[in-house]
Amino acid sequence: MRCQCSHDDDAVCSNCILDCRDIDAGRRPQAALSQQGSNYHVLEFHLVALPSGISANQDLLRLIVYDQNNHVVTQSTFNLISDDRDTTANAPFGIRSERGKGVVYTLRALPDRQSYQLKVEGVAYDPPGQTVLYHTTFIIYISVASYPY
Repeated sequence: MRCQCSHDDDAVCSNCILDCRDIDAGRRPQAALSQQGSNYHVLEFHLVALPSGISANQDLLRLIVYDQNNHVVTQSTFNLISDDRDTTANAPFGIRSERGKGVVYTLRALPDRQSYQLKVEGVAYDPPGQTVLYHTTFIIYISVASYPY
């Protein structure tokens, strides 16, 4: 997978990472974060293929924010985000935090032969919880099959 022009490919963790050299020089690229103090932005893609018959309250995916050394940052929060409020409000998915990990789950049964796109924001803070240290945007594609596997 190729990264956007404002992101670099990190061979260690196979993620797209925002190039922050322009931020440090005072020139903020368009994809840069608006939060002050944030200097590490990762874009992760997840493809999830599900069988038919997925019921409500099923955990589907665990999301994790990592630091630059590929360590889990447990002081993280997760939110479903979208440019379209109707999409987020009507999506059959929810997210909850569980020991620093984001868990995507179903709010209601998923109909067969459907596809979904979710965007989740994971933000990690310093130990006092005041400064944003790491920011990960998770782009998730979910496909529900016609048949059970």
